[in-house]
Amino acid sequence: MKSLYSRLAGQWDTLFPPDSQRVLFLDELMPTSGARIIEVGCGTGATAISLASLGHSVAASDLDEDMIQLARKSAGEGVEFSIDDMISALQKVPSQSAHAVLCMGNTLPHLTAEGELEQFFQAAGDALLPGGSLVIQMLNYPRITALGSLQLPDLQGDGLTFRRKQTFDETSGLIYFDTRVIAGNQKEQRRHNLRPFDVQELELAAEKAGLEPAGVFCDWKRSPFRDNNPWLVSLYEAL
Repeated sequence: MKSLYSRLAGQWDTLFPPDSQRVLFLDELMPTSGARIIEVGCGTGATAISLASLGHSVAASDLDEDMIQLARKSAGEGVEFSIDDMISALQKVPSQSAHAVLCMGNTLPHLTAEGELEQFFQAAGDALLPGGSLVIQMLNYPRITALGSLQLPDLQGDGLTFRRKQTFDETSGLIYFDTRVIAGNQKEQRRHNLRPFDVQELELAAEKAGLEPAGVFCDWKRSPFRDNNPWLVSLYEAL
């Protein structure tokens, strides 16, 4: 019998519909119509597939095997999917070969070990061509740490409910991300530890890796970022 989380993966694009504004933002960022793009934490691959359909060449990865299986079933020309963690995937990219590295959907905070943020930025910087872009999208964690906890809205799928809560633990400095999938009388739950990075930490790691800040927004429409915004979109340029 499939786990409830496997069933959840099959409904991911319904619960989190592909964002056309995100694809437009990324496409406009590319310096050429056939850009080489690396995406880590790609989920079911909706963004990677959309970018490939616009003529770009995309290599996308995720650690979740269910997600990658679904992505491969939907993939057309111009996109390849692999199962890998963020840092390893970037370290396999030939030096100075990518026009863009993408890390979206609150993937980056899964780097919780000491030094992993710096390793990520260094690997991204090594992969990028001069002038290439690193794009990070994540929750605005200073907002959540100030609140102490955040109960995210329940998401209703076909016969299941996806429940999510993030809680800041002052002792460890981590966010406990608790999720639960409910289908009738069945329930499954998981906890992931997240690191609540802020803009200053990202910019410091970027500077060490030879990347220059190129913009901070709260959405894919390039709206100015403010402290109370739920989301953060941060851009960096390889020198």
